[in-house]
Amino acid sequence: MNTLVSSQPTQSVESINSMNATPSQIAEPQDIDTHLALPTWSRLLPAMILFSNWGLLLWLGTFLESIVAQLILLPLSMLGVAIAWGWHRD
Repeated sequence: MNTLVSSQPTQSVESINSMNATPSQIAEPQDIDTHLALPTWSRLLPAMILFSNWGLLLWLGTFLESIVAQLILLPLSMLGVAIAWGWHRD
């Protein structure tokens, strides 16, 4: 059985990539995913509070608006039915 033995050691991916890199990139490796990382809780919390408060206010606003609309529209519709019934009887 013949086995092929290389006289040169195999190069790792890091050493191959470092051949094309500048010295500053080799000296200070950077994480590739830093710009894709999620914001920290300290940055997320104010936005969560702001949007949750706006969501709460919008929900309460629509809820109260629907109650007010029903309180106004119900008597108006009853008045409309009464007027229509009165005209129908004439």
